[in-house]
Amino acid sequence: MRSYVMWDRMIDLSEINSEKQHPAISLAAVLAWGSWHGLVTILLAVLAAVALGAGRAPSDLWLLIGYISGFYLALSLVIIAATPRQRLLLGLWVSLTVLAMAAGYLVLRKIGLTSGGTVLFTALVIAALAALAPHLGWRGRLTVLGISAAVSTLGLLIELTSTRSGQNSVATVGTALYPLELRRFESLVTAPAADGGALAVLPAGLLVAGGDGSFQWLAGSGELSSRSALKLDLPPPADRTAYLADFDSPASAPRLRLTDVIFVPGDKPTRLFAAHQAWSSTERCYTMRVSVLALSWDAMPRAAGDWTKLYESQPCLNAEGLFDDSETGGQLAWAPDGDLLLTLGDTGFSGLDGSKPYAQTEEDNSYGKIWQIDPEAGTARIVSIGHRNPQGLVVTQEGRIWSSEHGPQGGDEINLIRKGSNYGWPLVTYGTNYGSTRQRTRKELHIPNDL
Repeated sequence: MRSYVMWDRMIDLSEINSEKQHPAISLAAVLAWGSWHGLVTILLAVLAAVALGAGRAPSDLWLLIGYISGFYLALSLVIIAATPRQRLLLGLWVSLTVLAMAAGYLVLRKIGLTSGGTVLFTALVIAALAALAPHLGWRGRLTVLGISAAVSTLGLLIELTSTRSGQNSVATVGTALYPLELRRFESLVTAPAADGGALAVLPAGLLVAGGDGSFQWLAGSGELSSRSALKLDLPPPADRTAYLADFDSPASAPRLRLTDVIFVPGDKPTRLFAAHQAWSSTERCYTMRVSVLALSWDAMPRAAGDWTKLYESQPCLNAEGLFDDSETGGQLAWAPDGDLLLTLGDTGFSGLDGSKPYAQTEEDNSYGKIWQIDPEAGTARIVSIGHRNPQGLVVTQEGRIWSSEHGPQGGDEINLIRKGSNYGWPLVTYGTNYGSTRQRTRKELHIPNDL
């Protein structure tokens, strides 16, 4: 007769398999097993989401949750199916389950999802103990609970220690082509007061520009972990303090941030260009601006004057209504002919409310476009239109211009930029409204008929 210890009493398998003979016991057994495994699966999913979900795409997180939950459920089914007389078969099934999970781990590692390995391993150990727990008596369960607590504490301590002491912790980020190595440096620079910002690399060092307009300098060209950051005496291109003073509740004010910096070519360049949002206190509206700062040099760059305006977008945008402070674009790059390239997002004025979309309107409108700016005179001409939020820009050695663009849900793009081209937004997109999988028609989007 096959039997197991479950929920602190012996349940005969014949009781589970014969509902007519013992309907109450059979129902209790089914409810006990179902509630235990359902509860543990939910808890494992929640713990995995909290511990492993930081900075991950939802699709990547669901793969990890499925991996951990799948390991738990597979191991539970193997243990349920075995009997004390089938120890050899039980060992074989458990081994096959562990090997399958190891193969799954290698797949996750191949696509770059195994960062935070200590947390992942801890979750798997807890899952294995949870699968074993209902087959034990109360002493066994208390032992499992103690081991789980010890493993969790040890895993947490290892993770905290590696985070604090490892200034150059390494993680792998999966892409469609190959994995990328992400090296994280803790406490290397002082955290800025606003998100955004940029990096500019020179032979003499690395300029770190914060979204708040602060500047730090990492001298040299060796490993970052061996360098120390020095605060540069460069003024911010926009007065953030005065901006926040214009609001009764500064915490709720739209972001005013620096989006990119670029040096004029040279080993010790004499000018620094910055793309940033600008605020008009009198008109209470926003523009995107490119400003220039003259530099002098000793061991590091120093300001040789004040910021001067090179280019400013039009019109000035009121923050009430459609304005989106995250869809500004604002990336800089040098064109092959020596002009400065600037990306501008549509700042939320997509035209989906029935008005003309900024990205498709060229008259008296700078937004939703890529611009080419004369770095001396500040004159600008349009390179391309139809952009939603182009926040990446690079010019290859062959002179090709590439831009990465944030679209709506499922509509992110990488575009080869050709002069005079229209990249479609919002008339053409692969994206959908957030929370939806259906593309809406021009009529539903309220796009004017003359576009």
